[in-house]
Amino acid sequence: MNFFIKKKKKKKEFKFQEVAIKQVYDDQTFSIEEEKLKFEQEIAIMWGVSSHPNIITLVGYSENPRCIITKVYYYIITVYFGKNQPINK
Repeated sequence: MNFFIKKKKKKKEFKFQEVAIKQVYDDQTFSIEEEKLKFEQEIAIMWGVSSHPNIITLVGYSENPRCIITKVYYYIITVYFGKNQPINK
């Protein structure tokens, strides 16, 4: 599912960006507090490494419902790595 968000560019100008939204569901083996803490930790880690060129870019998040919003990347992984090639090459 793709959505568009508005990023303010200059006064009264907006740039639209296509994003991917991942909804995070609760794991019944953890308490509500543990689930919230895990989600906050994941967001903190993603914000910390989001500027790295080889890591997916975090655009935003929502606490209710829990969603992670990232930049959309259009890659076919078999083309990127080569067909039948080990990933660790």
